[in-house]
Amino acid sequence: MDEAQFQLAIEELAQHFQTLKHTAQLKNCDWQDVTLIRSQNLPSSLNHFLRLTRRLSVCSKRATKPPDTTPQQHQVPETQQAQSQSINDKQAIEEEEEEDPECLPKFPPTTTHPSTDPATTITYDIIYSPTYRVPILYIHKPPPPPITLPDDDNNNDDDDSDNDPDPFLTHLQHSSSSSSTILLSLIDHPTTGKPVYFIHPCRTQEAVAEILSLSSSTRRLGKNGGGGGEEERGGREGGMQWFMAWWGCIGNSAGLSVPMELARMVMMPTLTTTKTMSTAGGE
Repeated sequence: MDEAQFQLAIEELAQHFQTLKHTAQLKNCDWQDVTLIRSQNLPSSLNHFLRLTRRLSVCSKRATKPPDTTPQQHQVPETQQAQSQSINDKQAIEEEEEEDPECLPKFPPTTTHPSTDPATTITYDIIYSPTYRVPILYIHKPPPPPITLPDDDNNNDDDDSDNDPDPFLTHLQHSSSSSSTILLSLIDHPTTGKPVYFIHPCRTQEAVAEILSLSSSTRRLGKNGGGGGEEERGGREGGMQWFMAWWGCIGNSAGLSVPMELARMVMMPTLTTTKTMSTAGGE
């Protein structure tokens, strides 16, 4: 994929995403935004790269009481009884506190726990590499979720929350569509100089070539379209098809799947061209 094809591909992808977003045609999509970022510090002659943001659900760290392991033979009655007892105990404590002149005044809590896990924003940058002649995926690690201070009665010294696995890396591992473990490395971002994760592009050409070789549309073009596959077609069609193949192996491995509506829109001209050329070759 050359620089011109990459530029056309990211411009069209960003444009189609904005169209679908403003017309509310994206369904079950965790992508928040797709934009072109201008920078003079890019390693290629291009002055734009693609930035994508999406929502990432993570678990917040908060203190919880150990689960009650007492066997319950009659779950419904015992649950109701426990709730009633808890309410009575709470009322008794509040009455004692009101009568105690040395009791500290009550203040409304400053932190509440939502009913669902909080979501944070994760940022991906797709920047063209003139050395490898492929796009490279950079992943900005989001800030850690807020830590809620535990209550005094739950403040145990054996809290091992610091040893919990990184929810960001855990999410990337579980959201990967690849059967193998995704290998992320740290590197300085080409434009900001800040450390980010990235997927090394050394085998990207081989991976994309394998996907394209398995594509029935590519085989038909090479056979019936005058012997020209993706490389000879070039231009918009070849670049977008290559970019979508790249997304299939690199983007999906990091949990970044293209929404179906967006993939259908960006590939529609390519599919139309493929069908037309196949029909002409059959005649």
